[in-house]
Amino acid sequence: MNIVTINYGGVTGTAYVTNSNALQISAVKGSTGGESGSTGGSSGSDSTSSDVLVGIDVSKWQGTIDWAKVKQDGIDFAMLRICTYSSSTGTYSIDPTFVTNVNGAKAQNIPIGIYFYSYANSISDVQAEANMIVDILNDYPATFSFPIAYDAEHSSIQSFATSACTTFCDILEANGQKIDYIVDDN
Repeated sequence: MNIVTINYGGVTGTAYVTNSNALQISAVKGSTGGESGSTGGSSGSDSTSSDVLVGIDVSKWQGTIDWAKVKQDGIDFAMLRICTYSSSTGTYSIDPTFVTNVNGAKAQNIPIGIYFYSYANSISDVQAEANMIVDILNDYPATFSFPIAYDAEHSSIQSFATSACTTFCDILEANGQKIDYIVDDN
């Protein structure tokens, strides 16, 4: 199990990510009344709290998703990887299952969000990543129920993670997007 810190709505909390790519996040009211990602335990826990949402993290690595079964299994939301990175070419492309997963989850009325795993080596890389995400999201107006998660845990970004998160968030927010960030505590 991986423990990550999540900032949502100005409140920092913790999410537990299991090896099965299941997420469990509980909703905690902040002082301004907004929702915040916070501690929720591992997927499949015995929690009976109505505030607990169980979701899945999907990308090309999970293959073809049977979204009707996902809905039947009681999954509350899905976080979809928007892009993949090729270390051999140093370029990003849309995750090959992204469009299919967006359409499949929407067809089952499963709320979705996206995440972007950064491999940036500089602030200019972060700016290019953010602008690329803005361009992609322009094709999906009013599609996502959750803020965009910016994952800044790769070793290439650790020396400037705070600046990277700020830069990425500022660009997306300037373009009307809600943004979140994930920093690996391990």
